[in-house]
Amino acid sequence: MATFKTHTPAARWIAYQIIYGISIGMAFRPPFIALQTVLEKPLVPAALVLLNFVQMLGGIIFLSISQNVFLDKLTNNLTQNIPNFNPAIAKQNGATGLKGFVPNRTVVL
Repeated sequence: MATFKTHTPAARWIAYQIIYGISIGMAFRPPFIALQTVLEKPLVPAALVLLNFVQMLGGIIFLSISQNVFLDKLTNNLTQNIPNFNPAIAKQNGATGLKGFVPNRTVVL
């Protein structure tokens, strides 16, 4: 995703999504199989529920943390590098909308 630009063709990001989906499918299944292999039969349902809960909870927590860190860094960098810039504009319009508020000489999207 670091190679994405504002006009990245749909074929590229669709291919990335396919590769990501296949790799996630291959990565999430082995812990469930390992639990079923190692544990006694009566403990398997509770262990599977707990594993699923912990995986989802970790994603939820770190997604919100990373979003807040990203917005903080973005607003700090924009206010330092662009004089008289209102950081609320970036939060409201996103990266592609932000392009219209910045002088052309400073846009490198």
